[in-house]
Amino acid sequence: MIEEGSGKEVEEMVSDAGMKKNDQSLDIYAVRIILLLMLTFYFVLCCNKSQVSAFAEEKPKELSREDYYGRQTLRKMKNGENYLFVYDKIVEGVANHEEKIKVYDSKHSVSADEIMLVYNTYRADYPQHFWRSNEVSYTYSGSEVWYLNVKYVFSKEQYIKERSKFEKEVNRILSNIDISMNEFDRELEIHDMLAEMIEYDLDATYAHKAYGAILDGRAVCEGYARAFQYLLYKAGIQSMVVSGGGHAWNLVRIDGEYYYTDLTWDDDDGDEYLSHAYFNQTQQVMQLDHTLEADISLPKCTSVNANYYYQTGRVMSSYSMDTIANILKDNSVIEVYFICDTSGLKEWYYNNIDEIADKAGINTALSYQYGCWNTGCALTLLLEGEREADAAKVEPDSFLNGDVNGDTVINIKDSSLIKRYLAGWNVSINQSAADINHDGMINVKDHAALKRRLAGWNV
Repeated sequence: MIEEGSGKEVEEMVSDAGMKKNDQSLDIYAVRIILLLMLTFYFVLCCNKSQVSAFAEEKPKELSREDYYGRQTLRKMKNGENYLFVYDKIVEGVANHEEKIKVYDSKHSVSADEIMLVYNTYRADYPQHFWRSNEVSYTYSGSEVWYLNVKYVFSKEQYIKERSKFEKEVNRILSNIDISMNEFDRELEIHDMLAEMIEYDLDATYAHKAYGAILDGRAVCEGYARAFQYLLYKAGIQSMVVSGGGHAWNLVRIDGEYYYTDLTWDDDDGDEYLSHAYFNQTQQVMQLDHTLEADISLPKCTSVNANYYYQTGRVMSSYSMDTIANILKDNSVIEVYFICDTSGLKEWYYNNIDEIADKAGINTALSYQYGCWNTGCALTLLLEGEREADAAKVEPDSFLNGDVNGDTVINIKDSSLIKRYLAGWNVSINQSAADINHDGMINVKDHAALKRRLAGWNV
């Protein structure tokens, strides 16, 4: 039998246990609520950071293979279906380092003449296939080509490693390119960065390849053009290498219109300052000193909308000392482009250089260089002295020489900024830090010294 007292005791014990259980449930519930709030806050914070980071670092979409100019042109040709079949087989085969690429099947084939048309078009489209040599042959039966035989400058093991290095450097060069930049600005940034990096060298091992230009910093015209083309691809811009007369340059599409750009001639090593005389030029100007040879049809290049001088407002229809002097008042280096008769331009400038300097408030003489070798249409003026208005300027005592943008790090951003300042862009710089050689002036000598320092020279 259970006594009444015992039963009451048991009842009270159960009641106490229930209260403790309820208290524990409330505690657990509260903890869960707190954890949920903390996780929600953390999730929102991370998402916001990711969104901000993604927006800040968002890159233009790389140009797709379907948008390559050569491939698009082959597709429109009479035998386009067969050409595209062979083109894609070559792309796939070289990407896989195949030495014998099958270029036919029961439905598709091309002739000996056609295989070289397709192959040369592929070459003009694919600067990133740097491991391929220029030695090719083909095997045929009757009138049909069965195999394309390809040789390589890197072994299969080497090319995987070198390709990784190449892409890593490409991404580093393009680190400042983002989706907020229009196509003109992206192209200009790439044009100027490559000009800083590359030296013309006929004896460079990979002089004709984008690899040599980007990783070794040494190339000839074809290497310049292929490096420029691939970086434009990565920035979402269509381009193709064109050539003629033993020279190579680029066809470029900006905002739906086509232009010619010759980075090699803009980066003439004989000049102290980078020119833009061949940046997005028309075919009318280019044909004055370029001979174009092409296997496929090319678009008409007649627009001046994305030409460097039209974009920067430096086109002159007459010789004007006042116009040049007014521009020089605010810029250390200017490029002006004459669309009038330039046969007497050099003589006119030489006879009036002192008066132009006086009008601009410059207390020493100017120097100059020409951008268009044969046309004489682009004139670059360099301020080698000091403007009277700048003489009284005082800079802070504390600065890092070469840290032009004041971010405490000396890198390619400082080089790009000082170049833009010298070109007359409306940018802010630390003038004391930009005077690399400590001569009291900011000019192309400072930019050259900074470039050498970044390249590892003992300067």
